[in-house]
Amino acid sequence: ITMALDYDEETLKVYPFKFRLEITYRLEGKSVAVHWKVINADDKEMYFSIGAHPALRCPIGGEGRFEDCYLDFPREEASGAYDLAPGCLLKHTKQDFLQGRTLPLNYDLFREDARIVDDLRSDTIMVRSAKTSKAVGIRAAGFPYWGIWSPSQGGAPFICLEPWHGHADYDDFEGEISEKEGIISLAAGKSFEAEYSIVIEG
Repeated sequence: ITMALDYDEETLKVYPFKFRLEITYRLEGKSVAVHWKVINADDKEMYFSIGAHPALRCPIGGEGRFEDCYLDFPREEASGAYDLAPGCLLKHTKQDFLQGRTLPLNYDLFREDARIVDDLRSDTIMVRSAKTSKAVGIRAAGFPYWGIWSPSQGGAPFICLEPWHGHADYDDFEGEISEKEGIISLAAGKSFEAEYSIVIEG
């Protein structure tokens, strides 16, 4: 199924570019592929970012607790997460976040909101648990940023694994949108495409 969003007079009031966004969902065995196509329908350069916000059930199948789950990475990681300023703006500093191939989950990880990383070597993150052989995750090759998040208050039965092209502003950024880190520049009449998949095991 493909769904589309086209610019109109209301979108132009807050985003001054003419565009079309097409999102296609395809069932492929035990995965769901999500394909994005951004089309610049304007007669000028267009600047944009785009990212996903999928929430995955955790604990898996309701078996056990959130803390029984962990994130599994196919490659060894040594990644720092950006410090955040009020309003979820990024600071230029990072703190150690991920070392190795697994990250045990607990709600305290998200006490300062989402953990945003830009140096993952893996293109897949799986949610696993010692309580079940089932697993669910996100495969997203070529995405430069990931957000990992769950409400820090605790009790929410999900984890968000979010592949992004672009991120929020730095807290000291005062430039034009064309100068924003991670922004995508798209020429008039051209299109941008990207794809990620929700993967299920077991």
